[in-house]
Amino acid sequence: MKKIMIFLGGAALIGLLILLPVHASALIFDLNTLISGNSLTPTSSWGTIEITDNGNSVDIEVDLIGGGDLKALSFYLNYDDAAFENDPFTILPSVSVDENDQQANGYTLGFFDLKIPATGNLGFEPFTGTLSLVGFDLDPEDFNFLDSGGNLFAAVHIGSIGENDDSLWVGAGNGTPPIPEPGTILLLGGGLLGLALYGKRRMKA
Repeated sequence: MKKIMIFLGGAALIGLLILLPVHASALIFDLNTLISGNSLTPTSSWGTIEITDNGNSVDIEVDLIGGGDLKALSFYLNYDDAAFENDPFTILPSVSVDENDQQANGYTLGFFDLKIPATGNLGFEPFTGTLSLVGFDLDPEDFNFLDSGGNLFAAVHIGSIGENDDSLWVGAGNGTPPIPEPGTILLLGGGLLGLALYGKRRMKA
């Protein structure tokens, strides 16, 4: 029993060391909340915003339902407030940066940090672009923050809906899944592997 405890402790320590430097490789926001003024209503998904690690920058994809029939006019994100002094962000086409001051339509219960693009529209989805920050190593978890009201992780203004080309606003509500943690998986796998090897040695003995 003592050997088992020592072995498991060692496996846990190795897993912890692996866990510490690991960043999440991707963050996905489900656009599952309809925004109408200050009314937030759960809805079936209108698509996703995916933020993927790309070295010192992140790739962003806005993928809406409808197979390319809808326009992604603009989208809004929150950012780690502690790093705002590292401004400016750069992206194609453009980004407007105002900490807790970007408003999605008539929604005033909370404000966002980033609006993309600053003017105009992104065109028919899916939109993909790379976001970087001068002198800073961006990771997906840097955007895992709620708006200033604590309600939404992100929002998108969608256009070209129906015959009248209507538009609406949708957001990723507070129930968005957390960032994956690859290190946790490695820790669990290391422990299970250790148990298997120990069991095999005992059977041979």
